[in-house]
Amino acid sequence: MVCLVWGAVAAQAQIFVEGLPLDSVHRGEYLIVEFSSEVNRKCFVLIESDQRIDREPFSRGDWMTDASGKRKWFETRTAALNFVVEQGWDVSFVLTSDRWDDNRLLLRRRK
Repeated sequence: MVCLVWGAVAAQAQIFVEGLPLDSVHRGEYLIVEFSSEVNRKCFVLIESDQRIDREPFSRGDWMTDASGKRKWFETRTAALNFVVEQGWDVSFVLTSDRWDDNRLLLRRRK
């Protein structure tokens, strides 16, 4: 009984991209994520994978969402990173630029 309840909770916590399970649109070993903030200081996650779902011309990736496609918000960038790590990804490399707010992480799927 406990295993069934845990399995249901784990299934709800998977990563969705534009409303689709990440595993259904990304089979690669690496993934790039960018943590962005809004005025209310909540954090959302932009995912750059091997396939684009949202064809917005100037977007660098697709938004992490819930199963219904609603953008997933986190209280902090650390909370967002912890969520991604809990889903089986490890930080492999930090990609930086000259802009203070333009840091992206290269993640590697845990084996």
